[in-house]
Amino acid sequence: MNPVPCLPGSGPQGLLTVATRTPADGIRVIIVAGEIDAHSVAPLRAEVASVTSDFPPGGLVLDLSAVTFISAAGLEVLGDVLDQGSSRGHAVRVVASTRAVLRVFDLVGLQDPAIVHGSLAAALASLR
Repeated sequence: MNPVPCLPGSGPQGLLTVATRTPADGIRVIIVAGEIDAHSVAPLRAEVASVTSDFPPGGLVLDLSAVTFISAAGLEVLGDVLDQGSSRGHAVRVVASTRAVLRVFDLVGLQDPAIVHGSLAAALASLR
């Protein structure tokens, strides 16, 4: 993962990390760790834009299992990628397992079990 400096106190040791990998079948996984807020969202937005410019044929998974905080800025990126996937006919899945992220998802009504999964394995399985 490539650590991206953020404001002091954001993410683990002041870092947000964003990395992409392709485990199999043309599926891409964007792995995010730390805190996603207005000050740290730029690298996530850039990575999502890069990956979705040529949408992966097998689908896209946003792995937020190591995210400890997500603000409206992070939700905006998530909404954008879900909309892009839907409009282009591509599958997008989200991995969320931390209380902080699940609570926000609950508050905004993002609870679709076809989209949000508790583990990367479950998200990948739903795309196959």
